[in-house]
Amino acid sequence: MRIERQPWEGPLFVIGMPRSGTKLLRNLLDRHPRIRILPWETQFLPFIAAWVASRGEPRTEAELGRLAEALRRSPYFDYRRKARGELSVRHWHSACRGRFDAAGLFEGFVRAELGLDPGSGVIWGDKSPSYVEHVDEILRLFPDARLIHIVRDVRDYCLSMRQSFGKDMRRAAHRWNAAILRIGELIERGEPALACVRYESLVARPAVELARLCDHLGVDYTESMLALDEPVENHGSTKGRTGIVATNFGRWRSALDARTVRDIESIAWAGMKALGYEPELATGPKRLGSATLKLLRAKDGLVLITRDVEERGLLRSAATYVGDYLIKRRGEAAS
Repeated sequence: MRIERQPWEGPLFVIGMPRSGTKLLRNLLDRHPRIRILPWETQFLPFIAAWVASRGEPRTEAELGRLAEALRRSPYFDYRRKARGELSVRHWHSACRGRFDAAGLFEGFVRAELGLDPGSGVIWGDKSPSYVEHVDEILRLFPDARLIHIVRDVRDYCLSMRQSFGKDMRRAAHRWNAAILRIGELIERGEPALACVRYESLVARPAVELARLCDHLGVDYTESMLALDEPVENHGSTKGRTGIVATNFGRWRSALDARTVRDIESIAWAGMKALGYEPELATGPKRLGSATLKLLRAKDGLVLITRDVEERGLLRSAATYVGDYLIKRRGEAAS
């Protein structure tokens, strides 16, 4: 008697630095009939793991409600409240199906949000750029997980971070370099759960790259994945545009002066070399000191909050950023 093997149903994690095409990639993958990815970034999986480790499994609805209350301060729930209203703790509790460890809680949450039952044959997934810092923890919690990392040329990435959020490009280059070196270690050890794609390749040859990624996920590529029917970006040069902008790379050549390019390339030297991006003006690596990084981090935070207050108001902005900071800090401390 032949036993049919159940198709892989996830989890799928789309990771990468912000402004690197994670949203575009999520939307393209989400067009596949067998893939569903949350519309907003969770970012709180490490927090859930830390919560369970310190307080035990929240097995009752009341206990799960306390976890949900702590998570309400994260940006995900801010977006959710505007679009759908408050989360049903009862629905989440039921979707966990009696498994209340960190993996069971997160899977239950995502399945509840997406309306997917086990055995549906549909892959459930999440797109959270910050999880690029938590790959080992993800694989510990979900040994069968598959991840797709998208990377963008650091010079275009830094330009986009400045134009979209007012971020300092030196710190952006430093963060890009650190993230890429972490991914480089996974590539070097031959991590089978990880597939990587360049943003430049995705926008220039979307069908080829998506077919390769579909193979990684065990599904057949379908042309429906290319049919985006709503704008992908709220920021940057492709804001409000529907579809794939095949020429949206190399903008740094006309937008950045030579000194800025040299600084970016020298700070991100190791990461560029690791992934085959060739520095054009820098002649070697340069490191930013800890004092400089702290100053730039404070500067970036002030700019980001100021912009957000102008858009959303002081109270709502403060509540979101404080909640997000506390959730991330607790997750980082547990990693």
